[in-house]
Amino acid sequence: MDDAIVILLDVIVSTLVFTYWLAVFNSPVHEDAALIRDLCYLANSPEGTSLRSEYNLDLYIENGLIVTRVPVSSMCFERLNETAILAPVVVERAMRIGGKIQLFLLKKNGKILVRTP
Repeated sequence: MDDAIVILLDVIVSTLVFTYWLAVFNSPVHEDAALIRDLCYLANSPEGTSLRSEYNLDLYIENGLIVTRVPVSSMCFERLNETAILAPVVVERAMRIGGKIQLFLLKKNGKILVRTP
């Protein structure tokens, strides 16, 4: 009888773990950390350095501020809280980005210009 209970609990736990990983695998993957990594790279690069890349993002950017929906590493920037980072970014207007977008990043005058091509 004890073996049957252990096997039943093992099956239940295995099913719960499998269901959790299935949910994680099927959830949309956002590359907020990849953008912050690229911004950090540019912040430490010489003037005129640029990157053009496609990202799958879920965040908000305005001059000097990046806010994500989930906690993300601040890398080389100052952290305001778990989801907000102060970074030397300049945008034409505040942008709420959700989904795939191609961005052009350029370091100019100590700031990083973020533009959509």
